[in-house]
Amino acid sequence: DLARITDRVLMASDKPQKYGTQFDWFAGDFTLPEASRLAEIDAARAQLGLMPLVDYVCTLRKARSSVK
Repeated sequence: DLARITDRVLMASDKPQKYGTQFDWFAGDFTLPEASRLAEIDAARAQLGLMPLVDYVCTLRKARSSVK
């Protein structure tokens, strides 16, 4: 929950996400950030015990494809 609310506040302030939790579900836009940001995001996610962002995006894509 901390990661999601933090990212929502950052996005509302036109700042980059810290944990990479926010995507456009309806558009199916699960684009990963550039590689330099990916390492930074994964380090922040690891501190909270979250899975790596690549795995999270894969899970989201799979979940969205099963809804159609």
